[in-house]
Amino acid sequence: MLLYDGEAYHPRERIRGGVVAHRAELWPETRAAADRLDALVRAGAPIASATDLFSSNVLRDVPADVRDARLRATFDHIGPAVADPGSLAVRVLEAPEASTLVWSIPTERGALECRVHLMGLSHPIVQAFEVTPRRSPPS
Repeated sequence: MLLYDGEAYHPRERIRGGVVAHRAELWPETRAAADRLDALVRAGAPIASATDLFSSNVLRDVPADVRDARLRATFDHIGPAVADPGSLAVRVLEAPEASTLVWSIPTERGALECRVHLMGLSHPIVQAFEVTPRRSPPS
């Protein structure tokens, strides 16, 4: 069982044979970064508005304008984020460790899978942030 803001959830990937394979509690900084990045992505806001969360390498690896263009193209392909996706706690897919959270953002024709990983320092910061589109199969 993993905890997100006091809510317990069982990520699908961590349940094996009816037994939860991992127990962890997310760092408060992991929850805060995920909440903020989730809101930015769903609103279509520029990723650069979250630079205070990132380590110096994050936007060097993939610059903010490239990330923003990719997100716009992804939303063009799978539709905009749904208006009321539910709390982040219910959209969590996996939390393999206290510093990492994977969650979904449902869209009109699929979903985005978001992954944030923080680096443990005296004040943890985002080391990696990835967004991957998941298109729904045709009905």
